[in-house]
Amino acid sequence: MKIISEEILLSHISRIIGTGFRAFVKRSGDDRDKSVSVRFVKKLSSDIEMTVQTEEFNLLTGSFKSSVILKKTKEIDYDSEEWTVIQSCPCDEKNLLTKINAFETIARLCPNGEETEGMLFIWGVASHKNKSYKKADFYSTNDIEIIYNIEKDCFNLRIGTSYSFNSPATESRYLNALLTVFTKFMNDHNLKTDRTLGLFELSRYSLLSDYDDIETMYAVARTVISGRVGYHPS
Repeated sequence: MKIISEEILLSHISRIIGTGFRAFVKRSGDDRDKSVSVRFVKKLSSDIEMTVQTEEFNLLTGSFKSSVILKKTKEIDYDSEEWTVIQSCPCDEKNLLTKINAFETIARLCPNGEETEGMLFIWGVASHKNKSYKKADFYSTNDIEIIYNIEKDCFNLRIGTSYSFNSPATESRYLNALLTVFTKFMNDHNLKTDRTLGLFELSRYSLLSDYDDIETMYAVARTVISGRVGYHPS
């Protein structure tokens, strides 16, 4: 059986994961059962780096398993080799790029990778009823917020429900205002707002679902809120 060259496989993975990675190769086995492990490393911020670690990367078959790992420095010492794992996610070739994009989004929105109770606070708008917090964070009462759940490896949308509305139209105004600030957040961070969901895809979600990415979350929120506002105009 012809052995696939390392160069072809490295080029193949590089095309999948995109630019900006440094590649490190570790070889093992003999000519009859030659395999390598490849590690691609990309610095996402001063505090965070991402690693695409391949395992069981077989040069005979071209198959491999991989995981994407998000890490941050334990101390503000960028020369230190001490890292702590924020998240590690096994994945196959099909969803490898999806996970890379999700981790790049997390690092871009949370450049310090600050974790609280297994969560990363991505974004939010503090409730005007909460006078003790001018800026939204994990501990403030928020009208809307996005959280990344590290253990479950998903994004969650939370909407404040502490208000009492005297009419459906008043509730529609509140929801429409939340969609407006959500849209601004998406535009400010160059996230797509034009994704459309088919009927069967939409049936898989609610506002409180676990999401693989923020763009799907926004598409669901836009569809649900726009439909609600359309049925009960503000």
